[in-house]
Amino acid sequence: MKVYDQNLEAALVELGLDARGVAASEGWQVDAALLRNVLRKLRGICTHPQVGQLQRPGDKLSKPGALKSIGDVLEACLLFISTIC
Repeated sequence: MKVYDQNLEAALVELGLDARGVAASEGWQVDAALLRNVLRKLRGICTHPQVGQLQRPGDKLSKPGALKSIGDVLEACLLFISTIC
């Protein structure tokens, strides 16, 4: 979850929040468009097949230190499926 944690920290800073998610300055107001974009990015990361519990040791989708694009993962899945069918 290192990728997610790094992106979460960056998102909090970008939104003007501290590490607890509390406004870092007095009079802070949410930027709805920025918040929406940040949440989409974080959701994309946590639902990616290479992140979290979906990744298993020895999994063909696993590549330490690199996060594949969704397209690359789809291609690998299709290739895998074609070998077992």
